Amino acid sequence: MTNKQFGFTRGRSTIDAGVELVQHIFGAWEDSRDAIGVFCDLSKAFDCVRHETLIGKLRHYGVTDRALDLLKSYLSNRVQRVDVNVRNKELEFVNSRVFLGITLDDRLQWGPHISKLAKRLSSAAYAVKKMRNLSDVETARLVYFGCFHSLMSYGILLWGNAADTQKIFVLQKEAGRSRNLQVRTSYVP
Repeated sequence: MTNKQFGFTRGRSTIDAGVELVQHIFGAWEDSRDAIGVFCDLSKAFDCVRHETLIGKLRHYGVTDRALDLLKSYLSNRVQRVDVNVRNKELEFVNSRVFLGITLDDRLQWGPHISKLAKRLSSAAYAVKKMRNLSDVETARLVYFGCFHSLMSYGILLWGNAADTQKIFVLQKEAGRSRNLQVRTSYVP
């Protein structure tokens, strides 16, 4: 298995993939090299190529019997439909891109991510506040950790030291306050 496999691997996560991406980009910048990211959604990749062509190419590049048999089994009895309508289209420059749920802009600034996250956390904080008034403390804590904290903490290793995180941590304090939820809200650097 490649050392670039992050999903479905013990001890590795999507955050590790994000950290490696950021380190690669910063390393390039520090060495005055260009950094380019190409993001491909391969969830439907096998629907976009003739299966016989794929098998032939894999055989040509050295994939052997057992692996080919497994792939043939996966691809058999499937149908595909290709719909193409791209006349006179130019490539578009993208100012930001979502990678593993984290929004990166073209200058690796975290502002777009933090703005989107703040909107989602505001809704989650509202749900926590409502739950505090409608239920016991333990249920409100479950809602806090399930709806608010899980969103806030995802990727914090990457964006947590950004300049404009204060609004995130203010929302965290608001969501964790009152009726003795007793949640730790001291993550501000």
